[in-house]
Amino acid sequence: MKTIGQTVGRNLQLMREERGDTQAELARQLTAVGSEMTKATIASLESGRRLDVTVGELVTLAQVLQVPLSAFFAGKGTVRPTVQTELRLPEMRALMSGEAPKQAKIHVPEGFDADQAAARSLGVDLDQVLQWAHLLWSKTMTDERDARVAKTLEPDASPRRKQAIRGHVTRGLMAELAKESGQ
Repeated sequence: MKTIGQTVGRNLQLMREERGDTQAELARQLTAVGSEMTKATIASLESGRRLDVTVGELVTLAQVLQVPLSAFFAGKGTVRPTVQTELRLPEMRALMSGEAPKQAKIHVPEGFDADQAAARSLGVDLDQVLQWAHLLWSKTMTDERDARVAKTLEPDASPRRKQAIRGHVTRGLMAELAKESGQ
């Protein structure tokens, strides 16, 4: 699951390369229409480092590339419009095309317990922790914890052992997150 910025960035790179433009050429075209997007901004979007994009940037990119807004949401899978919600890409394309999607459900994923605990511990909001987690592991802290626990845990482990491993892994992730946050 990718953020809006990552989804837009992936599709932006495909469209830009299809046109034969470099990042610098696209930045010059954007500057010519009054945008403040630089080559570095484009590179950050295309690499997936930038997690979000403004509506103004998206509209300007669509104008310069002469594509509909929905083109930035091509592909399969899901996109995370906010850190706690996700939409399938066909639903996102329908919304960006001005249509109400047939399946207008927004799924709110569960399982942010480690991320929420980290936010409380670090004194920051959940969005910030989720951004740091994505930069570190390309997923939530909770998902990373569960993946590491699953790799470590013996299939016949007792509930007490499971809890101990989960706590150990969570403390290690908290240390990585604190380092990323500068705390």
